[in-house]
Amino acid sequence: MLKVGGNISGIRGIVRPGALLLLVSLFFMVRPVQSQNFTEVDKNTYELYMSGDWAALVQAGKSALKQDIDYYFLRMRIGVGYYEQKNYKSAQSHFKKALAFNAGDLVALEYLYYSYLFGGQAQQAALMYDKFSESMKEKLPDPGLKPVDGISVEYLNSSSNTDGLIADPATFEDLPTGYQIISSSYNNLNIGLSHFMHPGTSFKHAYTYLGKSNYYYSDDGINRIAIGDQKVRQHQYYLSPSFTTGGGLVISPSFHFVHVGFQIPYLTGGGIAYVDGTDNQMVGGLALAKFQGPFKIRLGAIYSNFNNADQVTGSAGLTWYPLGNLDVYLGASVNAHWEDLNKSGLSMIQDFIFGYGIASKVWIEISAAGGNMKNYTESNGYIVYNGLDWMRYKVLGTIMVPLTKKGSAIYAGLRYADYSSGMIPLDSSLSGEIINELNYNSTSFFGGLSWKF
Repeated sequence: MLKVGGNISGIRGIVRPGALLLLVSLFFMVRPVQSQNFTEVDKNTYELYMSGDWAALVQAGKSALKQDIDYYFLRMRIGVGYYEQKNYKSAQSHFKKALAFNAGDLVALEYLYYSYLFGGQAQQAALMYDKFSESMKEKLPDPGLKPVDGISVEYLNSSSNTDGLIADPATFEDLPTGYQIISSSYNNLNIGLSHFMHPGTSFKHAYTYLGKSNYYYSDDGINRIAIGDQKVRQHQYYLSPSFTTGGGLVISPSFHFVHVGFQIPYLTGGGIAYVDGTDNQMVGGLALAKFQGPFKIRLGAIYSNFNNADQVTGSAGLTWYPLGNLDVYLGASVNAHWEDLNKSGLSMIQDFIFGYGIASKVWIEISAAGGNMKNYTESNGYIVYNGLDWMRYKVLGTIMVPLTKKGSAIYAGLRYADYSSGMIPLDSSLSGEIINELNYNSTSFFGGLSWKF
């Protein structure tokens, strides 16, 4: 443990009790009273520090700050008190304040560096490490960021309970001409790569393959077609660089290219034949994030052009780390989603997340989202919902088991989602209206490996 001592010996002249009462009664003579409190605070916090009573030390230090008693050793002791309780987020502000009192102090710098590292702010730690002297770099572990920093693989399988809906002859009666898609099942494979270019700069890449089977119904006014296994094949590439400033602001633009290949059925004399259709779609976004004490503030904006329409989504979110570390977190965000073909205007989508670790051996995360997620994206454009049916709400549960101290882990989870499907009319005057809305749900199982080098 790093030691923060420093009894202040420059304070002189203990005030006698009788004189003290007189001074208290005279408001213009209040400074000697604060000097006495300063001495008591310094003695008390030093003793609490030496005894290792971290919780009491933090409370005593915060009480002193409320009395406008503030100096280097007090800030260091409060910071260490938080640090020893693994409350790295709260510790950071006190070590920064200590450095404001004593710029370049090696002890404060070392504590702040570890607070960033253990608080999940590796890029800020890397920016600090880059400015350390060679002797200090030899003393401290490097942030662990490498040109190829990590790789991840995830597989998801999803199936919908649509058999009864499709079998009902009333499902597609008395409809205008057009077509309708109902997702039956799909498999999703994602491979991600992250790499570190320079202190404060990193890149995230991902390739995703989606293989999907749909129930397809169409009526062009002459022929009706209904098939239970329309094939969709989707290839995606995602890129997002992140730039972290010295003040902790993380700026992350993103780009996502989506190539969709799908079957278009038509009737021939011998039955149903298919031609291949394709559609290229793009997503561009910008996300901003910054820690403010135990809170992470998130803002973002996304543009996409899914399914012959334009979409814009703005988001604002907040994540709270009540223990000041990554063991427990609770977050929420509000997303305003607009599409030019949506006649109902803005769709408001809310999402929530809660995660906690059990003895640093198992992490459990629960998340949920609700709203009209038609042609929608999440996670700064990383996850896309560009199917012709759309999600209305979802609930996910994930269990993660760490494998290495660097952060490698395996995980598995379950997702339950509620979907809607609507007829896409051939009559352009009906575009944007929901016709023949059908509701059903799907269950998905997923698992993956995230490996840190």
